[in-house]
Amino acid sequence: MASSSSEGMIINSGLEDPSLLRFQSIHVSEHIWDGREHPMLKVRKCQFIPAGIDCVPGEILPHLEMAGFVGVAQLANFPLDRHLITALVERWRPETYTFHMPPGECTITLEDIAIQTGLRVNGLPVFTATGGNWPQMVEDSLGIRPPPEAFVGSSLKISWLD
Repeated sequence: MASSSSEGMIINSGLEDPSLLRFQSIHVSEHIWDGREHPMLKVRKCQFIPAGIDCVPGEILPHLEMAGFVGVAQLANFPLDRHLITALVERWRPETYTFHMPPGECTITLEDIAIQTGLRVNGLPVFTATGGNWPQMVEDSLGIRPPPEAFVGSSLKISWLD
């Protein structure tokens, strides 16, 4: 895939067998292969939601600690690197679910997520009951009972909450 020249390293971002990349003609990396410039992606991030461990209500914090999920509260504090996100999107291949990097294919593992977020990936799973009287639970929590059509499965429609 890589060959040397007098000007340095030349990297071919494609595969030896291009028939494997069924979506290349519509893939965001097509501009790289064609030698065209491509703008940096616009990365959206909600700025008005308070985040971080300081914004976690005190009564919830012991439960997060017990479940090993305190690291989740810190996720919103990661700085966004738009150049890195753009580069990763360009190198993601939906056909193989891998990133195509100069040294070869790579993917994100569960261990990578554990290291980055501080979440446990071993031990007992964290779960909750899936059944229940959802209208009653909402009434107990909010003091008002939603009609049955306000639910989609066990999820309450945001439009009803508005």
